[in-house]
Amino acid sequence: MDDMDAGHFPTRAELVTAGLLVDVPVEDAAQAGLAVPVGFSPRAWALYAPDGESGHLGAVLSAVVDTIAQMPGSATSATVFGLCMPSGAAPGLDEELRMEVRPDDAGDPALMLLVQGDYGPPDGPDT
Repeated sequence: MDDMDAGHFPTRAELVTAGLLVDVPVEDAAQAGLAVPVGFSPRAWALYAPDGESGHLGAVLSAVVDTIAQMPGSATSATVFGLCMPSGAAPGLDEELRMEVRPDDAGDPALMLLVQGDYGPPDGPDT
């Protein structure tokens, strides 16, 4: 994304093209009950859905749906609890999956799934 000026915030499509966002297929998101675009940071994708394993991806997306159901109405981010890695191991603190609601290219809600360190340290408790 070096060719973009400092004041430009990249679109979702630009992030996907640049390899900075892995888009979840609409069918997989819909099957889990998500009606908004869902994207993983590359690191979160590698940890939670390597090779796009549909079985584990479905479990991750179901946990995201459960997390959304438990979020206060004004919250825009949360840690997704109850997940294990595809190996069956519990994630370490730096591997915990975070969910953030961010606008998509049209300004509508979209979900971004990331792990600590993807875009800086967490900025405090879930908000």
